[in-house]
Amino acid sequence: MTKSFSQKKKNSREFRARDNSLFAYYGFTKGDEKKYPVITKILKQLTPENIKKANESIQKINLPPEIQKWVNEYNKVGERNEYIWKWAFFVSNNIKLPFIANKYDQTISHIKFLLIMLITLIDDMADRKRNLHFLEKISNFSLIGNNPLIRNFNIKAEDMIYFRKVFDVWIEIKKLLVALPNFKEIAMIIDFDFKQIWNSMLYACIVNINPSLNNKEENRIYLSHSTPAILSYMIDLCCAHKKVDIGKIRSVGWYCQMMVRIANTIATHKRERLERDLSGEINIYKNIKKKNNIERDLLQQWDEYYKTVSRLLDRFNTKIKKNILHSLEKLLVVHLSSRGKI
Repeated sequence: MTKSFSQKKKNSREFRARDNSLFAYYGFTKGDEKKYPVITKILKQLTPENIKKANESIQKINLPPEIQKWVNEYNKVGERNEYIWKWAFFVSNNIKLPFIANKYDQTISHIKFLLIMLITLIDDMADRKRNLHFLEKISNFSLIGNNPLIRNFNIKAEDMIYFRKVFDVWIEIKKLLVALPNFKEIAMIIDFDFKQIWNSMLYACIVNINPSLNNKEENRIYLSHSTPAILSYMIDLCCAHKKVDIGKIRSVGWYCQMMVRIANTIATHKRERLERDLSGEINIYKNIKKKNNIERDLLQQWDEYYKTVSRLLDRFNTKIKKNILHSLEKLLVVHLSSRGKI
C-alpha cells in the first residue's frame, strides 16, 4: 500500500527527531541521498560526538617550534585564538597532491601554514578595519624580482607594526618558494595566483564599506581566491617528482577552490556575524531565507561541484583522483566540525 504524503512527512519528522547529525540539522532527508550522495554521507557522520572528537584532536596538537615562532609573532598584532593555528597546522599537513618528493614534504606544509597566516592577517585588515590604503599597498607584493624595502611602501605610521608582520610572513613564504626545484618553471602563474588573493581582499573590503555592492556571482568568483586551492596545487607542483599537465590540474583546482570557499563560508559565518563582517556569501541572502536553508543550498552546490571534479579527474590516474577527492571530503569535515571556531 502506498504511503500518503502526510504519512511520509510524519515519518521524515520522526527520523530527524532521532537523528542529531548535521544531516538532520540542515534538513536533508532520505530522498536527498540519491541526488546528493557524498554530502549526505558526510553530514550523517557529523554527530555532536564526532564533532567533539574532531575538535579535541585539533586542540591536542603541539605546534613545532618553527611554527610556534610565527604564531608568537602573530599574537603581537593579531586577535585570533590558538585554535585557528592548530587547525591551520592540521590542514597544511593533510592537504597535498600525491606526487610531492618526500624530502620537500615538511617545507610544503610550512609554506601552506604561513599562507593561511598571511591570508588571515590580510583578511582581518579587509573585514575588521576596512583599510583600503593598507590593502592597496599589499597588492604590490610580488614573487618576481628583488624584495622591496619596507619604507618604500609609504605605510601610515599607525599601520606600520601590523604591516611589518604581514611583510615578514610574505618574505618567508617567498624565500621558501623560490628555493623549490620547479619554482622557476611556474613562477609567473604562482605570482598571478597571489595577485588574485590580493584582489579578493580588496573586494571583501569594498563590499564591507558598501554592502549593497555584494552579489552571489562576484562574491563566489572573487572571494574563492581567499581559499586558494589552485595556488595550493601550484605550490605542490614546485616539488613534484614527475611531470603533470598543469592546465588540467588548474581546471580541477578551480572547482575545488569553490568547494573550499563554501566550506569556509559556513564555518566562519558565526564569527563574521559577531565582527560585523558583511563580505560573506550568506549575508547576500539574509531576510530571504533562513540561515539553515542557505547553508543547505550551499552544501548541495558543494556536492554538485564534487561531481564535476570527479569527472575532470577521470583524466588522471586513480591515485591522484582518490587523493584529491579524499582531501576535499576531509577539508569539508574539518571546516564543518570547526563552525564558529575559525
